[in-house]
Amino acid sequence: MFEHFQKLLSKRCPGQEDMNTDTARDVILKLHNEHRATIAKGGVVMGNKNKTRPCPRMMKLTNYDCNLEKDAYSTAHSCPSAEPKVDNENWFTTTDVANKRQAAKI
Repeated sequence: MFEHFQKLLSKRCPGQEDMNTDTARDVILKLHNEHRATIAKGGVVMGNKNKTRPCPRMMKLTNYDCNLEKDAYSTAHSCPSAEPKVDNENWFTTTDVANKRQAAKI
């Protein structure tokens, strides 16, 4: 049925076309930098109701990390039920009864 559609080859992450498109990678990088900028300007309210401290030296990311994408997809594919003991990684684990819309906001 879809034989006439060609697989889009990735210029950013060759060989990882089944993970994301380059357009999606651009959006992810843009959103990531927007969130970093908000944090760097002290614009995020934390759980204790205080705002983050401004961090003017927080640099904008200029390159998409294809290895990080590959690792994230590998981890997600294995579907771990508990957070790994890894620093500098954000996790959200859920169950079938969790509110998926709420989880997506985190």
